[in-house]
Formats: sequence, structure tokens, C-alpha cells
Amino acid sequence: MLDMNEEGRPPLGAVSRTVKGVVVTADAQLDPDNPGWIVLSLNLRNETSNQVTIEWHDHYLGCFRFRPRAYYAENTGEEVSWDPILSGRIACTGVRFFTDVPAGSEIVEGKFAAHIMEVLGDSLPEGDYHFTYTVAPSGEIAELFAGTIALTRGGG
Repeated sequence: MLDMNEEGRPPLGAVSRTVKGVVVTADAQLDPDNPGWIVLSLNLRNETSNQVTIEWHDHYLGCFRFRPRAYYAENTGEEVSWDPILSGRIACTGVRFFTDVPAGSEIVEGKFAAHIMEVLGDSLPEGDYHFTYTVAPSGEIAELFAGTIALTRGGG
């Protein structure tokens, strides 16, 4: 479920989730080096004085470790406009992954790239899309708001 603010819209800044002292945030942006491409990523910041291991087991998300999605901004409900899992782009692995986050450090995990045309396809309208990343670090499921990007078929 997409986290909403008091006005019923996604928040302007990234929503975070803290797991075992590690702050997990999501980010979505157009790739400045590859026009027409969107890059989603997770940032993990360890605010503890010890190394923390985060477990990513895809069975928490219906067999997927990270789940990027997009919602058309003009829709008022929670109808998902784009989900690469439903299209078969991301395969089910059934494997556990572990990320060690050293004390006081920040790392990037779960990078995912998609072309604008993969999101829009033939039927979705151009316009603003809210991107999210659903994750389950150590079993704590959260759909994190990653950002809003204006998409056009001209790309980028």
C-alpha cells in the first residue's frame, strides 16, 4: 500500500523504514547518462556502532526480493500502472540474500533500471508517475515512495 500524506497524495520526500538500526530509503530518477531510462535504488544507512546484516528473502513479497512499481499521478486510488513482476520482467529466485552494512556507513542496494517505454507501453498516458519500491528487509514489508517523474514518449 502506498504511503500517503494528509492530502491523500504520496509524500514529496522519500519515505524511510528503519530496520535493526539501518535506515532504508528509496530513490527514483531519470538516468542522466542514459536518456529515456529510469533508475530505482535503495539506500541503506547504518546508524548503529555495529555492522548489521539485513536479510532479503523474496518469499515475503510473493517470491520477489524488491518490487518496483509506478502509479499514475492523476489516479486518486491505489491502482498500479506499472509492475515489472506482473509483466514477467523479474523472475522468481526463491533465494535468500544478505547485505552487510558496516557501522556508520551508507550503501546502495537493489538497483533497477527500466526504459520509459517499458513503463508507458502503448496504453498508459504521458504525465507524472509516482514510483515506489516495495521491500521486506528482515521480514518487515514496506512500500517506500521513491519519487515522482514526468514521463513522455519522447523519453527523458
